[in-house]
Amino acid sequence: MAVRPLRIDFISSVVDALMQSIERGDWGDFLPAERQLCKELQVGRTSIRKAIIILQKNRVLDVAHGKRTRILKRKSPKRSRKSKIVAALVKGSPENMDAITSWRLNTLQHDLHAAGMSLEIYCEGNEIRGLASLHIDKLLATRKAACWIVFAGNQHIQELFSGNRVNSFLVGTPHPGIDMPYIDIDFRAACRHAVGQLLRLGHRNIALIARNVKFPGTMASIEGFQEVASMHSSGEISAQLIKFEDDVSTIAPLLKKLMKSSSAPTGVVTISAELALMALTSFISNGLEVPKDVSLISRDFRHFLQYTTPSISGYDINHNLFRKRLTKSVMELVDTGTVTTKAGLIVPEFRAGKSVGAA
Repeated sequence: MAVRPLRIDFISSVVDALMQSIERGDWGDFLPAERQLCKELQVGRTSIRKAIIILQKNRVLDVAHGKRTRILKRKSPKRSRKSKIVAALVKGSPENMDAITSWRLNTLQHDLHAAGMSLEIYCEGNEIRGLASLHIDKLLATRKAACWIVFAGNQHIQELFSGNRVNSFLVGTPHPGIDMPYIDIDFRAACRHAVGQLLRLGHRNIALIARNVKFPGTMASIEGFQEVASMHSSGEISAQLIKFEDDVSTIAPLLKKLMKSSSAPTGVVTISAELALMALTSFISNGLEVPKDVSLISRDFRHFLQYTTPSISGYDINHNLFRKRLTKSVMELVDTGTVTTKAGLIVPEFRAGKSVGAA
């Protein structure tokens, strides 16, 4: 009997369930028909097909049109570990590291230690492009790690690792043209859902407030916001994209001007929890009540948002799932030189506060 996959990590878990049955020899030399697989695993045909494509790319299955799918190998190939070191490249200095990155490094270090491996952490400075290249090249030449984990990284850093023949994994979303396996939060899905929430409550004038940067996560958020807005005619809703520069002192005047304009939104989505907090204080200082006058949603949830008045709605990360997926991908990359699921986006969970109401 095949193991039913957990829906929390869907396509990856379908792949895992198929591999478990293949390794046990449940199906002999050929994969059962799609209809039987759907019945055994309790998943849809589209999910089965996506999982089969992944296993085909990993040379586990031989798929030919009009023929039964042949099972080529029953065990995931494992290589001897030439190094027991996993290296991580993190932006900035340790004292300026954000809490989430610090937690991910600590838990990964714990998981690797349990597997008999160690984690070395290197901090990426703010070198100019040429110096960064020399620094990374020297680091890769001197530290023979089994795997490199790049935490976010600018486009140039990602290009350096993507272009080098080293096992590397990205924590964050790759820039356009970067071919690296990665794990990140599905910011596009979060912003799509946020817009949908506001529209269902009757808001027809909405705004997304974001930094004026081209980070992949920010761009995905903007795309999600605009995708839902584009489903409606221009006269039906107004969807404003408000960008601000790195100088945080410009945010309060920007919000004040926005909310006093004739096109002031009744629903606002912010790109971060810190920005949501600034928006809330700005609204209050300008005599606006949340959510009576304006509804507020943060793309990112942080625990301090539940202590504001009103508490701010946002999208929370399943940190244990993120940890499990990251550790699994890193160990798989160390053992086999590849990962089963190259693009791992985790959809965050909406946490309703008291900051969203009807228009």
